[in-house]
Amino acid sequence: MPAQTDTQWEQITALRAEWKDIPLFGVPFAVKDNIDAAGFCTKAASPLFATEPSTTDATVVSRLKNQGVIVVAKTNLDQFPTGLVGTRSPCGAVANVFDPDRVSGGSSSGSAAVVS
Repeated sequence: MPAQTDTQWEQITALRAEWKDIPLFGVPFAVKDNIDAAGFCTKAASPLFATEPSTTDATVVSRLKNQGVIVVAKTNLDQFPTGLVGTRSPCGAVANVFDPDRVSGGSSSGSAAVVS
């Protein structure tokens, strides 16, 4: 388990001790790679961006963590979210998990693949 995942687990476990009803306690969550999540690099699918992990969370990530989610990964996307089909990334095209002859989706192709 990555160190950032261990840290998040400790944080939400402490939160649970104070607040018994954490709606999303322990739910794994992947963040699109143009959104900051502490401990992960944000690259927007560009090798020129973010060589160091982010030290802060974007508001949406912070709010989800406060509800108990654990960020486990970043998802691929069309570079600088500018594509329509999920094939414009130096990290490689995101495969369609159901049919490799079809595209996986638009700029959020990595997110689509993760939830399918």
